[in-house]
Amino acid sequence: MNAYCMHNGYYGEPNFEEMGKMTGKGKSEILRILKSLYENQKISFDGQAIDIMALYRKLNSILESEKSIGSRIAESRYQMRMMGSYDDNHMGMVELYPLESGVSVLSNTGWGSRKMWNKDDMLKLADEIKSFAEDVTQDYIDNYNLQLEEKRKFELERIQERNKQRAEEKRQREIPKPGLILLIRYPNSLYRFTYSTSLSLQAKIENIKVQEGDNIQIIHSLETHDTLKFYHKFIETQFSSRLEGRYYHFTDEDVQYFSDEKFPANALEWFKGPSIIEEEMTSSR
Repeated sequence: MNAYCMHNGYYGEPNFEEMGKMTGKGKSEILRILKSLYENQKISFDGQAIDIMALYRKLNSILESEKSIGSRIAESRYQMRMMGSYDDNHMGMVELYPLESGVSVLSNTGWGSRKMWNKDDMLKLADEIKSFAEDVTQDYIDNYNLQLEEKRKFELERIQERNKQRAEEKRQREIPKPGLILLIRYPNSLYRFTYSTSLSLQAKIENIKVQEGDNIQIIHSLETHDTLKFYHKFIETQFSSRLEGRYYHFTDEDVQYFSDEKFPANALEWFKGPSIIEEEMTSSR
């Protein structure tokens, strides 16, 4: 069968001469063997060619039947992990189902149809479980369970730590970060906003000129209370229709609007901060 598979492939005509060299048998003898296998319903054969896919499935089933249940479960777990599936989709995830005459094994992978294992596999599984149980002590089992519990606690602690870290990162994001927002104009009359929460105004301007060259023009700069929210929630939304790629196509009115700093209430809170707004409202009464 291996000779046939190697010299036929999935398609194409079988090379019986090559097969003869591999097996030490003549063409007529090979055909006789193949015909005998066909008559015993081991292969699908029309006298000229074998159903190669059916042959592979048959050979694979023979190989699988010779493996232990433990080996097949280990291979199934490996394949599921290679496919990126969860660890509970492998062959070993089963349901033990009670019946009048005993306990059956049902496949329970979560993705395939549920069905009872075949008789041979259930008998092999019972033998392998019995062999394992007779070979170990209760102390071994207790120690193994203790290790599982320690692993579970460790994983739980990792999850809790990640959740705390995410919560802290979210809290940090909510803390207003004061900084600067600048509107710059390029020689081609296109505009771009840039911001910083760490540099002074002069340092930011020098940094921009290093990156963009000396021909740019600083149109206007703002000192902001909550720089990131003002930039992302107001500026990007307010001027989204003017944006093309990295640059804004502004009218004189757009530039004047930004320079006048007469922003709506929600943007003013991000711009000046609630305490400054409250002071301004109190002084204007």
